[in-house]
Amino acid sequence: MRIKLDENLPESAIPTLTDAGHDTDTTHAEGLNGAGDPQVLAGATADGRLLITLDRGLGDIPAYPPGAHGGVLVIRLDHQSPREIRRAVERISTTVDLDDLAGCIAVWRNGDLRVRRAPEPREPGAGTMGAQYGLRDAQNHGCRAIGLGRGLLVSDGRPPRVGRRRAQRGCRCAPQMHGP
Repeated sequence: MRIKLDENLPESAIPTLTDAGHDTDTTHAEGLNGAGDPQVLAGATADGRLLITLDRGLGDIPAYPPGAHGGVLVIRLDHQSPREIRRAVERISTTVDLDDLAGCIAVWRNGDLRVRRAPEPREPGAGTMGAQYGLRDAQNHGCRAIGLGRGLLVSDGRPPRVGRRRAQRGCRCAPQMHGP
């Protein structure tokens, strides 16, 4: 994996990542010290690198949506001493498949990794539950609910926002429109 370390990570973390087989670069080597977050992320993306940083602002999903960049791994630590950062990078390099984080926003905190991936492209007009279970798409006949056994699910997989009686009765369209 090609990795770029942000300026807030110590350069002593480079050998750890290099020993794990990663091509590691720094923002300092590229002359991006003091540059804003958008410029740093654009530089990492242009090089096809995952950016590893301590900057929580780069984990802002609306500002930097997954899939729009090469990937961001934000390391959150209670104590940000160089020694603790180096330990965190060692744990990450041995326990996390960094290749899997390309294009994602990931936050690693005390051994827990949360990953936000780019949304999967959906077929036009196909609800996820309908596609998954081979049921007809509820949108094709003007109904938002797909019947599965006793309950109802909205075509995107969420429970319907209707009262209990309405959920028990089902929708207004014919039952055969709700699958087998």
